[in-house]
Amino acid sequence: MIARLRHFYKSVYKFYVVGIKKNFMSVLKSNFPNKNNVELYLFNSLTQKKELFKPIKEKTITWYCCGPTVYDSAHMGHARSYISFDIIRRVLSYYFNYNVIFVMNITD
Repeated sequence: MIARLRHFYKSVYKFYVVGIKKNFMSVLKSNFPNKNNVELYLFNSLTQKKELFKPIKEKTITWYCCGPTVYDSAHMGHARSYISFDIIRRVLSYYFNYNVIFVMNITD
């Protein structure tokens, strides 16, 4: 059992650390587009198509996100929603230069 766990942890370590390092280096070497020319396309589930994102106010996005409803002991799955939406917010703020007003609730 312990040998299996060791093998599992080593394989996970190789997957994450080595994979991330390779991907990070390839991203550094790639040519990023000019920030001024980048357009943001989002998938519209109503039309089933990617559509150009145009905020109502020119550079301001207001965003409400329903947070997790936690019934039991805390685990990493609860943190996922916070982390994933924070990453999206940061990309919108720092890469696309939007002023993002972001609100997330916690259901008790």
